[in-house]
Amino acid sequence: MSQIQEEHPPVSGLEQKESHVHADAVRMQPLIHELLASMDEAMMIIDHDGRIRGWSRGAHHLLGYRAVEVLGKPVTVLAPASRQRELAAALAGLRTGGDGAQLHVPLADSDGEEHPFEVRAQAMRHEDGQLILARLAAQNGREPDFDLSAQQMREVWALLESVPVVFAHIGRDRRVRYVNRSAIRMTPHHRTDVIGRHLREIFGDGMYEHLRPQIDLVLSGQECSSEITLPHRDGSDRHFLRHLYPDVAPDGSVRGYFSVLVDVTEAKVTQESLLRREQSLRSTLVREINHRVKNSLQGLIGIMRLYDPHETNPAALIDECVSKLMAVAVAFGLASKHGEARILLCDMVRDIAHSVSEVTHRSISVDILPHVAEMPIPLSEAHAVNISIVINEIVFNAVKHGAVAPGSPDVRISVDRDGSTAFVRVANPGQLPPDFSFAAGTGLGTGLSLVRVLVPPESCDLTITTEPEGTVAVLRLAPPVLA
Repeated sequence: MSQIQEEHPPVSGLEQKESHVHADAVRMQPLIHELLASMDEAMMIIDHDGRIRGWSRGAHHLLGYRAVEVLGKPVTVLAPASRQRELAAALAGLRTGGDGAQLHVPLADSDGEEHPFEVRAQAMRHEDGQLILARLAAQNGREPDFDLSAQQMREVWALLESVPVVFAHIGRDRRVRYVNRSAIRMTPHHRTDVIGRHLREIFGDGMYEHLRPQIDLVLSGQECSSEITLPHRDGSDRHFLRHLYPDVAPDGSVRGYFSVLVDVTEAKVTQESLLRREQSLRSTLVREINHRVKNSLQGLIGIMRLYDPHETNPAALIDECVSKLMAVAVAFGLASKHGEARILLCDMVRDIAHSVSEVTHRSISVDILPHVAEMPIPLSEAHAVNISIVINEIVFNAVKHGAVAPGSPDVRISVDRDGSTAFVRVANPGQLPPDFSFAAGTGLGTGLSLVRVLVPPESCDLTITTEPEGTVAVLRLAPPVLA
């Protein structure tokens, strides 16, 4: 593949005295190169000096030249010597006010072979200078099928300037080469104040040192992302997601980097507000849980003080205290397992039966009827601890006063429901004392006296009677005890 040689033919109308007008356009060369690198249309971008500043992938496929071979060289080197002045004059006409030009000229490919082309050129005027978009249309059928018009190219340019995303191109010397209008709108600077300035001058020493590690990283050739907070021109702080990616030259060296910032201030403020609400709610829940645990433990301490250690067997007293503590543990354990609104009656009965059986070494059977298992019964979290203590006392009392002769029936528990009402039935083979009456409050021990206090009369009631199978206690539960 032959290389294009540097030439300096006369270029009519492209005087050096105007080069300062398009200085910003020249500084945009890396950005233009990135845009054209993915375009299949055969296109060139030409500056006021008549030099190639952009070279698309389609132009590479059409003429065989890679971008590194043509960028910075006069466009006229692509045409035969006899047609170079004609090409230069047509492009100069665009600079002086023309909108477009169409030429039929031969251009040479990378092998030196000339081919007839139709060159359609159009000016792209911009506040920072002027570039010329030249579209190559081969007359020999070699033009790629993909088409991107000059109008679309201008729209891409306009998009960069109007999109609410900050674009910037920074050189390896850490000086700004290009910023779009969104970047200017958020700072107290004008574009001319920013272009060419070092980042330290723009951001100040503190912010620059904060940003420096990622700048060093991207200039080493690595992409990186971060979240940063920058002051807005109105005095407020704005939050951005920033993505930096290196500007890699054709020879592989890093000549700078591109910076893209997306304003996420609104989402950040919303997120922080939700986080504060969540923290406040969590604190409230923790205080409420601590309050309930404190109340439950204080209640248990009060109950334990009712026992006279001189009249009660120490081992039996310890068993009853352990049983009550385990009942409270069951309620809080189920709350942590299912969530406070999912403390299920069936789970509570099973766990209490298991814990009482472990303490007393007695066998306890639990029967959950099928229609109850299919539709579990949730307890109100506000009443869960009290109901757990009530059920525990009923079961423990049944075990304590039930027959213990070898071969005697075990304590049997069943859970049933009827519409919005639930029933816990506890049966043991023992007999009630003659003076016992739960309704009248006579003949009750400490445990059942506690039950009588804890059962809310408007939504619960407990009956204890003598049946052919022995003593049967039935606890009826209704809303609001049931959720």
